[in-house]
Amino acid sequence: EGRSMRNRMIQLLSAGVLGLFATSFGQEVYGSWGHYRALSVNTTAGGANVASTQFNVPVLVRLNSTNFAGGFALAAGNGRDVRFAKTNTLPLKYQIESWDSVNQTAAVWVLMDTVLGNNANAAKYRIYYGKSGTADSSNGAAVFSTANNFQGVFHLNEATNDTARDATSNKFKGVPRNRGGSNPANVVGLIGNAKNFLGTSNDNNGGNFRLVTSTGGNTFTGNALNFQNDSSTINGFPLYTISTWMSATSFASGTATRKGIIAKSRGTNGSQYHLRMLDPAIDQINTPGGDTMRIDFADGPTAVYKRGDHRLTPWINLPYPPGTPVPSDWHHVAAIRTGAVGTVQNLRVIVDGAFACSSSTSLTQTTRSDFDVTIGSFSNDSGFFNGKLDEVEFSNSARSDDWIKLAYETQKPSSSILAISLDSIPPPAPAGVTYRTNPLILKTGTLMTPDSVIASTGSITAWVVSPTLPAGMTISGTTGVISGTPTATQAATVYTVTALGPGGSLGVPVTITVNAAPVITNNPVATVGPLNPGAGVGRFGIKATGTPAPTYKWIRTKNAVTDTLTNTGLFTGATTDTLTITNALFADSLSTFKCLATNVAGTAVSTSGTLLVRAVVGILGPYVVHVKGLGNFGFKVPENGVKAVHMSAEDMMGRVVWSKEISLAKSRVVSWNGSGHDGHAVSSGMYVVRMKLLGDGNSAEAIHAGVK
Repeated sequence: EGRSMRNRMIQLLSAGVLGLFATSFGQEVYGSWGHYRALSVNTTAGGANVASTQFNVPVLVRLNSTNFAGGFALAAGNGRDVRFAKTNTLPLKYQIESWDSVNQTAAVWVLMDTVLGNNANAAKYRIYYGKSGTADSSNGAAVFSTANNFQGVFHLNEATNDTARDATSNKFKGVPRNRGGSNPANVVGLIGNAKNFLGTSNDNNGGNFRLVTSTGGNTFTGNALNFQNDSSTINGFPLYTISTWMSATSFASGTATRKGIIAKSRGTNGSQYHLRMLDPAIDQINTPGGDTMRIDFADGPTAVYKRGDHRLTPWINLPYPPGTPVPSDWHHVAAIRTGAVGTVQNLRVIVDGAFACSSSTSLTQTTRSDFDVTIGSFSNDSGFFNGKLDEVEFSNSARSDDWIKLAYETQKPSSSILAISLDSIPPPAPAGVTYRTNPLILKTGTLMTPDSVIASTGSITAWVVSPTLPAGMTISGTTGVISGTPTATQAATVYTVTALGPGGSLGVPVTITVNAAPVITNNPVATVGPLNPGAGVGRFGIKATGTPAPTYKWIRTKNAVTDTLTNTGLFTGATTDTLTITNALFADSLSTFKCLATNVAGTAVSTSGTLLVRAVVGILGPYVVHVKGLGNFGFKVPENGVKAVHMSAEDMMGRVVWSKEISLAKSRVVSWNGSGHDGHAVSSGMYVVRMKLLGDGNSAEAIHAGVK
């Protein structure tokens, strides 16, 4: 049970790793593909009885003129537009091993993330096809991922004399070789093409493949095929699985003529591991009708390896004389080292999806053999296999019996575990999506008018947006309506609103800007001046915030007439935050000035400041006044040229206790009632009263009237 739990953890970890890989595999949307068919897996069909759920398992999908009728004519000639997907936006990894549009056959490996055990609806996917101009996405390294414990996968579909290529990212190479015979020949196999190994039954002549690294190095030391050094172990005991489809042409003719299928050994003592055809039982040699072929799996150092053998059906009791050819029947053979310590089943052989045999005693630690891995013989060029081999796989994990059974049931020619529906046309993908307002220009703190979709075609079932909308805004997942009250400013940003439907998806760019209306943080001073007419400089300034930064406009009110200022004459900075007034005349006195701060989000208006332009046309005083219960101290101002009086009272220390600018009425009398700035009567004593006569600067009459 501990081993089962560990394997389950490995499966889940692999599922997570491969799931992450799937996320980055591409973002194709298959609603624009012309056709699709439903692909389903039934793990109870035809007596398959795959009991447990399998994760991230490569499943062979065979297409032919029956289950893909018409599909070959609609798909691209080499199948480059074919895709496998869980939904129309979640692709599956796949590898096309063979595609023949003329003869209407194809073999495609599809990495299925989940296949439920003992379930008539174990998995449901789709095959999409019929889109011109599509690039090929076939990827063997993604299907047979080393993250999923595949270390070497050889489809053996290359031309005769060509190097056998590893589909995994390890990129091992199989170098064709022979001794006294021919290199393995390319032939029609069980899955696509395969290799025919022409070993003889009575001697050690024939061909094989010597596996080397991607750079041509040996495979008997620290690499992924030397399982003795592999990290996937239990208590230091390696875990691995080797498997193949095989079709023997002839039996071994005696007890010493064993045939190597996959080996890292010389086939006798000094083994590391090998899967081989075992010689017939002694009592069956030269027995008419009694020939058998047995499978043997061994792992271990000199003289201590243990084996189990299995007599392959349908050859039991068939009337074939020893050494003569037998029918070309294919069998799936898997050899598994579980790595468990203290058990007698740490070497297991699964034939045609069923348990065949196991070792009789437990193993010690494997000792490395200095042999390269070989396909089609033992590693020392002996025991050449006579027959066909296809789909040789190496994994550094102990695959479960159900994993092996699922592989056999989906790969065998008579498989009924897969079902493919008739041709379907995908529903139309979303198109023509148009928002009522785009771009959106909004204002913080202001409820926006909901922005709805005013035009679209195709089937749309959901809406999503990326990146996340500005704070305070949302999108309806069912209608696509954008609404809310934005709470933070946002520079113009393009958001992608995606309409999702069963036929695909469509991304629509929507530009959103969130502005903030101006806020005035500092108003103009209340009064500037008094200035002498035609001389001096006065300034009014404000500070304002806003997004985007506001523009400014100064407005003057003079003699009840309001006008917008420009940078002419008296004024500069009329469109900035500071207005400068130069050489104002007495006629400009008492004009008021305010500023408008404006951006696309609104306008803020400042308070008004007043400009005072006064000329001192005369001085009265000083007058010394004794204050003791004083009433009003009054003085009548001359008529000519005097518009106002600035009157002040000082104590004998020269401190101003009261002052006021007094506009002259008809009486032209100004006075001080003996109060201070606070409105209370000042202390008794002597005070000095001074008066500045203010006019427009153009009147000399006041001076000539005797004002001093």
